[in-house]
Amino acid sequence: MVKPQFLTTIHRIKTSLSWFLLLCLITADLYAIPSFTENVVSTAADGVWGVYVADVDGDGDLDIIRASLYDNTVAWYENTGTGYTGHVITTAANGAIEVYAADIDSDGDMDVLSANYYEAKIAWYENNGSQSFTAHTISTSMSYAYDVYAADVDSDGDIDVLGAAYDSDQIAWFENDGNQSFTSHTVTTVADGAASVYAEDVDNDGDMDILSASINDDKIAWYENNGSQSFTAHTISTAANGANTVYAIDIDNDGDIDVLSASQVDDKIAWYENNGSQSFTSRTISTTADGAFDLYALDFDQDGDVDVLSASIYDNEITFYENNGSQSFTAYVITSNVSGTRSVFADDMDGDGDNDIIVTALNDDKVAVYINESSGLSTPSFAANTIS
Repeated sequence: MVKPQFLTTIHRIKTSLSWFLLLCLITADLYAIPSFTENVVSTAADGVWGVYVADVDGDGDLDIIRASLYDNTVAWYENTGTGYTGHVITTAANGAIEVYAADIDSDGDMDVLSANYYEAKIAWYENNGSQSFTAHTISTSMSYAYDVYAADVDSDGDIDVLGAAYDSDQIAWFENDGNQSFTSHTVTTVADGAASVYAEDVDNDGDMDILSASINDDKIAWYENNGSQSFTAHTISTAANGANTVYAIDIDNDGDIDVLSASQVDDKIAWYENNGSQSFTSRTISTTADGAFDLYALDFDQDGDVDVLSASIYDNEITFYENNGSQSFTAYVITSNVSGTRSVFADDMDGDGDNDIIVTALNDDKVAVYINESSGLSTPSFAANTIS
């Protein structure tokens, strides 16, 4: 017997709907389960701590710079397109703990900076354009130098340097006169256990403000630049227990700069929502990053909002927190195999248009890269690309 037309139509609709629902389930599964594989760059960086990414040799791809505490070394790994080749910048950075890169002398190539913990030193290494580096001292008065950063603080067109000193509770900036002669300026000496320094225009008035995280007073603070480099301190939070890292970016896409922190004692990754008038509301991303130590923020999955990455030292984890666009974050553990992880960074290391991840692990003496093979999925997928 021939089915009535309306029954045939209903059957087709049901069949189409079933296939559609199945496709949705498969797609949702693909979006929800990222896969991550470690790719080792080096296991010979003794006590590796800080990491930074920049095009050191000016060949159009991104290289890796690292500081290692126990062998007093600052080194860079040249991205050859198929792997990485290690080059030593110095082995005389006593307690090299952090690195940064910027064109300090405005000659068109990337120079390198370091914070040297055991010698209270902030230093820069001048790139001659052929990646031969000359060491220069900026300061030897940063007791237990813990962090280094660079930005044009005084808006005069050259790059100044900032530092955090753990023992002297100090945040300072070093004014570049344009000829790489630096004058020290103290921002504060009451950041108890200063561990992190950052610069961003927090109040959107056209000049660079400064931010800090300090371990012993659990404080996240920002220092308002009045335009003449006189700084007024403002507290964002005193509840970041063991505050170790501060970062600034517009998390909620409302046009102002928000702040993030990683705090080691309370295992917390947090962000602080700026209402546009620099009144900050604390928001928790995670309280399970065991020994939260470092973080990095960017639109990792390229969906138009800012995601967060963290490194936590006690669970040896690198974690990706996916922002759903409304600042609700879903955590994905990338790896639990980086013993004593210290730093996390992200950029497009293989030039394919998406963001890869760079990490360091102090106990493993390891620098590693995770190559993103996401193929356009919202939640990235990673695959192995072994590097010798």
